[in-house]
Amino acid sequence: MSEDVTPPYLFVYGTLRAGAATEWSKFLTAKSRFIGFGRARGTLFHLGRYPGMTVGGEGVAWVAGEVYLLDDPRSALPLLDAYEGCEFERRVVTVWLDDGSQLEAFTYLYCLATEGRPQAEAPAEAYAAPLTSWLPEAPARWGRPHCAEGPSPAQTRSAPSPQPPSDTRGL
Repeated sequence: MSEDVTPPYLFVYGTLRAGAATEWSKFLTAKSRFIGFGRARGTLFHLGRYPGMTVGGEGVAWVAGEVYLLDDPRSALPLLDAYEGCEFERRVVTVWLDDGSQLEAFTYLYCLATEGRPQAEAPAEAYAAPLTSWLPEAPARWGRPHCAEGPSPAQTRSAPSPQPPSDTRGL
């Protein structure tokens, strides 16, 4: 019997949103059920090709995003951790859903220095808009410049075992 991962929810605000239409956002939608739109307390930074969220500090506001219930968190989260790479850490945050309810969800927080980075000026409806509409420098293919390449979702789907790879820190 597999051990439960708590919480089984994931809050996404950038390249994992369905509207981002990336290979990894498609992976997430295939491995989860959309719960709804919501917001978490934090600050969103413009990192050039993608946004990064932090919590605490001055200027903390709301970060808009989407919430998903993961079908199998034990297998999906290590792969998503690898995609997010060394710039992001998975942490639990409180999310206020648009229907007024709250839940605890994992999200990926930017863990490198934010000094000199501009805050992202995402409009309130940003989670429903294509990421490129408010991050104009975003290219067609997303990447993580500070981390080595690793498996794509297609490569992980064709793996013979449902177990996550032993080394998922390289993306």
